[in-house]
Amino acid sequence: MRPGKFALIAVAAAAICAGGCAPALHFQTIDGATGLPLAGVNTYWSHQESDDVQLGAYQNGPTNLPPSAIDGIITARGVCASKPSMFIFSRRGYRTAYCLYGDGILTEGDSVQERGLDNSFVIYGDLKQGDETNGVIVVPLSPVSMKKR
Repeated sequence: MRPGKFALIAVAAAAICAGGCAPALHFQTIDGATGLPLAGVNTYWSHQESDDVQLGAYQNGPTNLPPSAIDGIITARGVCASKPSMFIFSRRGYRTAYCLYGDGILTEGDSVQERGLDNSFVIYGDLKQGDETNGVIVVPLSPVSMKKR
C-alpha cells in the first residue's frame, strides 16, 4: 500500500473515532412474548443538534426509517454515540418502544421528549437497557392485549 493511501485511511478512521459516529447502527425488533423477529415495525429517529467548526449548527433529522424487514432488522446510518438520538419503534398490535440512544447505550422508557431551546432529549418512566448481540441491539415490543377493560 502506498503511503498516501494509508494516510487517507488513517485520517478517515480518526475522524470517525473522534466524532463517535458509526457508519450504521442495527436494531432487531422482536415480539416480546415469543422472541420472534417482527416485520413492519415503523421507526422515528431524531438526532440532537450538532455544532461543528466547519459546518456550523445542524441537525440530521428527524426522519422516519424504512420499516423492519422480515428479520426484524432496522438500520440507522450515521448515528453519533456522542450526540443523543431519540428512537420510537411502533407497530399495530404492540406497545410503542420509546428509546434514547447515547454513549453506545439504548435506554427504553415510557416516553421520550425533545426539549425546546437546547434540543436535548429526556426519557421518562421505568427505564431499561437494550441488549446488544453481535453488533445488533435487540428491541422487544410487547403485544397489546385485545381484551376490553
